[in-house]
Amino acid sequence: LQQTRLKNTFSCQIIVPPELLDCLIHKLIFQPFVENSIRHGFEGMESGGIIRITGQADADRLKIVIADNGCGMQPERAAIINEILKNKGLIDFENRRKVGIGIRNVVTRMRMYYGKDLEVVMKTGPGGGTEFTFYIPIPAQEIWMDDSADL
Repeated sequence: LQQTRLKNTFSCQIIVPPELLDCLIHKLIFQPFVENSIRHGFEGMESGGIIRITGQADADRLKIVIADNGCGMQPERAAIINEILKNKGLIDFENRRKVGIGIRNVVTRMRMYYGKDLEVVMKTGPGGGTEFTFYIPIPAQEIWMDDSADL
C-alpha cells in the first residue's frame, strides 16, 4: 500500500531462508519499524529508497534485520531510541514525549512475551540509513505464538 501511495519511491526486499518461513511470531511486531523507514527514513527522497528485511537462525535465537538506506536519525533522537531499546521499552517521562509510541510499545510488548533474552540493536546516523536487529529467543519447545494471538 505504501509503495502505491508514495508512487514507488522505494522498494522492499525480504530475504529469509525457507526453513524459517514457518516460524510464527506476534503479528505486526515489525510493522512500526518498517513504517518508520518509510515515513521518516525516506522523507524527501523521490526514488531509490530500499527497505531490506532479512532473517536467519542465530544459535538459539531468531535474528531479524530491518534496514533502510534513508536519511538516518539525528544523534539526539537516536540516543532516546537506543535508551528505549536498552531498557526494553522502559523510558523516563521526559524522553517519552520526544518520540512516538510505536517503537516503545512494540519493544515493551516484545519484552513481556520474550523476556530478558530479547535483544534489539539499532545502528543509524545522519545520511546513513537505519538498521534494527532483533534477536528473538526461540522457545525450547520450538512452539511459536500464532498470528491469531492478541497483543
